[in-house]
Amino acid sequence: MKLWRTMRMLVGFAVYLFGLVFLIWPTGMFWRVMHAIWDADDGYRRRMNNVHVTRWGNRLGEIIFPLVGTQIVFHIPQQIPSRMERRPRIYVINHRSVLDALILLMLAHRMGDDDMRWVIKLGMLNIPFLGGVMRGTGNALVMRRKDRPELDDNVRRRWNRMAMRRFMRDAQNDAVSVGIFPEGERFTGAKPGVRRQNVGALIGAGGFKQMCTHLTRHVVVDATIVWPNTTGGRTMFETDVFCDKEIHVYANIHPHVHPERAEIFLEERWEEKEVLMSHTLLA
Repeated sequence: MKLWRTMRMLVGFAVYLFGLVFLIWPTGMFWRVMHAIWDADDGYRRRMNNVHVTRWGNRLGEIIFPLVGTQIVFHIPQQIPSRMERRPRIYVINHRSVLDALILLMLAHRMGDDDMRWVIKLGMLNIPFLGGVMRGTGNALVMRRKDRPELDDNVRRRWNRMAMRRFMRDAQNDAVSVGIFPEGERFTGAKPGVRRQNVGALIGAGGFKQMCTHLTRHVVVDATIVWPNTTGGRTMFETDVFCDKEIHVYANIHPHVHPERAEIFLEERWEEKEVLMSHTLLA
């Protein structure tokens, strides 16, 4: 059984690599060349680059998850405003595995957001092919210590402030939705002495507060990924985490959050996630 699961994960990983290297990357580069020939404006380029990534990410997720036996069940509000009526959104979501990015793209696509930009780590640009795909999409590229360990922390913070300001300015001008993992890193298990056992600490809550401050037209989508285990996944090959599992994704739409309530809002939502996951594990 273990060998069979490992083989399925390898097939899923191979499909991901094939899609990235031979479909997403070359078609993305083709359209970027065409945008340059047409002399398209920056906003149009960002929008089209991100639509390309979001739609292809959704397609990859719909292929890979069934291959490894993972069923993603989305619980989305029945009444979603049409594209012409709705306001742009801020997606906040818990982070448990390396596959959460695909799940987020699939969720955004199902809610009608094909141009959804998010906060990602600068180190992603160093990943072959994926880095090329992520460039020019209008995402916020935040720097961690491990990305540039030789730099002073003050330089790193200044970079991140500039990256977030540019990110929010473009999102506001382009009237598009954005996403952030407020935990800042994958949850791989509760540390001794912490109160919440199934979700991580909100070390990235400041980024959400900045979004609430500058993206005043955006409503908030609180999304919860419920994995049927206590530790979450760290790599593509933790077969007991991914294979033959049913993953539930719950999404709720909230009005715009006032910046002064941003951290309180996240604490309340993360308490709800903790309760939801605790009940799921006990069921």
